[in-house]
Amino acid sequence: MHVILFHNPRAGDEQHSRETVERLIREHGHSLEYYSTKEDGWELGLARPGDLVAIAGGDGTVGKVLTELVTKEPRPVALLPLGSANNIAQTLGLADRGLEELVRRWPVAGRRPYRLGQLVTAGTRAIFAETVGGGLFAESLRRSEETDGADDKIEHGLRLLRRIVDELPALEWRVDLDGSDRSGRFLAVEAMAIGWTGPGVPLAPAADPQDSLLDVVRICERDRTALASYLDARLHKRAVPSLPLNVLRCTRAILQPPHAAAVRIDDELLGADGEALSVSVAGRPVEVLS
Repeated sequence: MHVILFHNPRAGDEQHSRETVERLIREHGHSLEYYSTKEDGWELGLARPGDLVAIAGGDGTVGKVLTELVTKEPRPVALLPLGSANNIAQTLGLADRGLEELVRRWPVAGRRPYRLGQLVTAGTRAIFAETVGGGLFAESLRRSEETDGADDKIEHGLRLLRRIVDELPALEWRVDLDGSDRSGRFLAVEAMAIGWTGPGVPLAPAADPQDSLLDVVRICERDRTALASYLDARLHKRAVPSLPLNVLRCTRAILQPPHAAAVRIDDELLGADGEALSVSVAGRPVEVLS
C-alpha cells in the first residue's frame, strides 16, 4: 500500500521518532509520504493520492487529522497511538497493541466506522473527535495551561483533577436532550463521541463511535465521592473502582453552561461564556482499521 503518514514528532519517546516509524512501515512492504503535524501545511497531505492514511501520535494529533479528513475524499485510516492517554485508540480497542502488530495487520485488518461529533453555536461550527463539555474536565484543561511542563502528563492530569473535584462547585446547567429537559446542578457535563476523556478517564465506556448517538454524562454532586475514590486509586496504583455515572444517549444535545464556566471542544478551550452549544453526530463517518 501507499501510505500517507501524519506524525507528531513530539509524541512518545525516542522509539517513536520519524525514522523509527518510517522504517517500521517500509519493513512491512509499504511506500509512504511523510507529513509532520507540527509543521505548517501538513493538511496538504490529505489531498495526496494514497491507499491509507496513517496517524502516529496522541489524541490531539489523531483528532486534528480526523476532523480535517472527514470533509475530504473518504479513505481508510490507521492509528498508531504514541500519546499518553490515547483515549481514541482505547475506545477503538487499539491501545494495548504494539506498533509492529498494528502495522503488520494493516492488509488484513477489519474496518469500522467512526462517527465524529459536530458543534454549532452562534459563532462556531466545528467537528470534534472526543467530546464537547464544560465544568470539571474543561477547568482541568484551563489550569493545565498555566502549569504546563510536567514530565508525566497522566499523573499530572490525575492530580489536577483530584484537586478540582474537591474545589469545584456544582453549577446550574440547562440541558436539553432530544427535546427532553435534563437540566440541573452539575460538576461537569460532557457530550461524548467516545467513552474516554482527559487522562484516560472512562466516563462512558460503553460509548460506540459506530452509532449515530452522543453519550451525555452529567456529573452530579452525588458523584463527587465516587470520582474522588477513582482518582485516588489511580494515583496510588490501587485496584480502580468503576465509575457509576449516569449516561444518557441522544441524537442532539443543547447545552447551556453557566456564565464563566470553562468549556471545551476536545482539548481546546472555548470562549462560550454561557452561550448555548448544539451538539450532534457528524454526518459522514471516517473508516478506521480495527
